[in-house]
Amino acid sequence: MVSLKSIILIFTLFFITLRVSAQSFAPIGAKWYYSSAELGAGPNDAAYYLYESKQEINVFGHPGKIISVTYYRSFYKFHGDTVILPPVYIYQSFDTVFYYNNVYHKYFPLYIFNVKKGDTINYHCPEVPLFKPNDTIVKSVIDSVTNFIVGSDTLKRIWSHEFGAFSFYGGYTEKIGSRLLMLHQPQMVIPEWDGPLRCYSDSDISYNTTQFPCDYRMRVGLEEMVKPIGLLIYPNPSTNQIHIQIISNQKQAFNIYNSMGQKIMNGVLESNLTTIDTDALNSGIYSFELISTNNTQRKRFIVDK
Repeated sequence: MVSLKSIILIFTLFFITLRVSAQSFAPIGAKWYYSSAELGAGPNDAAYYLYESKQEINVFGHPGKIISVTYYRSFYKFHGDTVILPPVYIYQSFDTVFYYNNVYHKYFPLYIFNVKKGDTINYHCPEVPLFKPNDTIVKSVIDSVTNFIVGSDTLKRIWSHEFGAFSFYGGYTEKIGSRLLMLHQPQMVIPEWDGPLRCYSDSDISYNTTQFPCDYRMRVGLEEMVKPIGLLIYPNPSTNQIHIQIISNQKQAFNIYNSMGQKIMNGVLESNLTTIDTDALNSGIYSFELISTNNTQRKRFIVDK
């Protein structure tokens, strides 16, 4: 017969284990690299943000972490300057990561991991919505929950879509977080918006979504900046097709990448106006890469179904 002490010990160990596993987000030393195009001042990889989990502190009444944010600006417009931005304060309680919102001066859930397909989760907007200031709730619908293997770690990946002013743009993953930026972003995003995630690393795993070093900043010559090859994508956002318009009448090779940096489509533009079918693409942010003899140009487009 199991004694009362044994039962208490089992439950104590269970809750200790649960509590320890709940502290896995943002371990000290964890780093996130996010791309930036500086709102069109340069190519999509012209600059980047570095988020780094620095120390454990008491965060406005909760034991949590402070994540520093450093902006490494482009060489096109800002001569590669470095800017220290306000940090992100987070703490985790079991299956939920919370962040301190400096606009509303309170904690809001950032990521909720104990979910299943079909669940609807209410999140608060990280800032006041531009067009509907009073509509501050985002409904996130869980499309699926899958496993994501990075090295020897198996992480839970949440696939979702949102109704409201902000979105995760595809979902979020244990340890790694969102696929775009750490906080959910406005639904109406211009193609040159910041993100997506380049790299994540901590003492256990290292994840790079690109073929370049995490701190890569694209540089091209001034002549290439003055004489771009010209690229227009519309409609943006799109549903089932996009039109690609370029200046040149010559054939141009192209690639399309998803937000994780994976090439999902390639081909050749036969004229200066080409229509590409996007029916097979899921909702999310994609990068269109146009390749010419002397230059490569990239623009983002959004599929919203």
